[in-house]
Amino acid sequence: MIRNYLKIAIRNLQKQKVLAFINIFGLSTGIACFSLLLLFVLNEFSFDRFHKNAPNIYRVYALWDQSLWGISTNPQPPVAYTEYSSLTTSETLGEAMKEDLPDVVNYVRLQLPWGESLIRTGKKELRAQVGFADQSLFSVFNFPLKYGNTTTVLHDMNDIVLTESRAKELFGNDNVVGKIVEIQLGTTFHPFRVSAIAENIPSNSTVRFDILGNFLFIKDFGERNLIIGNNWHPQVRQTYLQLRSGSKLQTDANQMDRFVRNFTPPDMFNRMATTKWKKKELPVTLKLQPLLNIHTDSWFNGYAFTDYNVIDPKAIWILLEIAGGILLIACINFTTLAIGRSAGRSKEVGVRKVIGAAKRQIIFQFLT
Repeated sequence: MIRNYLKIAIRNLQKQKVLAFINIFGLSTGIACFSLLLLFVLNEFSFDRFHKNAPNIYRVYALWDQSLWGISTNPQPPVAYTEYSSLTTSETLGEAMKEDLPDVVNYVRLQLPWGESLIRTGKKELRAQVGFADQSLFSVFNFPLKYGNTTTVLHDMNDIVLTESRAKELFGNDNVVGKIVEIQLGTTFHPFRVSAIAENIPSNSTVRFDILGNFLFIKDFGERNLIIGNNWHPQVRQTYLQLRSGSKLQTDANQMDRFVRNFTPPDMFNRMATTKWKKKELPVTLKLQPLLNIHTDSWFNGYAFTDYNVIDPKAIWILLEIAGGILLIACINFTTLAIGRSAGRSKEVGVRKVIGAAKRQIIFQFLT
């Protein structure tokens, strides 16, 4: 019976080729546009969700009171500094927060690449962006390693990690753990040993790298080593925290304020200020930005770095509404034309009823 229904359907489509083309092309185009926009929306909302610990990972940033430097009014949005340090201790922000705040399970210090460095092996030479991070990057985040493991990756000062695509560019294959790569930092080439090969970083990841070195190597490298020719390559550092599940540290302003006062004694701000700081509250506030919000936090105005593909969530919802509208119009167009065509088949329906066809059989035929 279904074979008979299909045969009749094909004959009807052949009899009304123009209407059939408009009907099928209109609906398929609407479904295609809806599908493409829906895939884009799903990709935007999926940023960083492949990390197992993603709900508990936060990026630390500092907001400064501009009046500390004599700026009483600031029409521009506040600038968020992802790097914050103390003049009274050699501890970095991540180290101090892990030691002082019980909710901090782990931390990752990350130096983002700024510009490209010259990379060379015995036979190959290319330019690429080089970042630096703590070994804990591979336990806090879920970046799969194709070769190597999380216990030995970035273990030594001169260890690096390559993505599989960069490894193939440099060596012709990706199984190159233990090979030596020279990277130009400043005006000098430094030898590094490949300690692991990571799978290529997904496009829906906030943290990305092609070549990643040990943060301890770059920690005290110094500004003087970042001059390459006439170009200055500034250091852009971030700190990510992994908090215990259920932690309220993000909203606990008192605990964060206490930490800042311990890490940075208030009298230190007077050494930085153009006029003596007299306010009771501190001129700096430390805040935590959820990893899952970074991609859609279009309000975030960071200093000296740019997050990948930040998008306003309103734009995503508008695209989703447009996609729904396109599909709705395509369905209305299809239904209208289908009803118009069905009127011409009333004799066929009448004949089928006369010879005993049930209502459900006729409905099933037209749906087929």
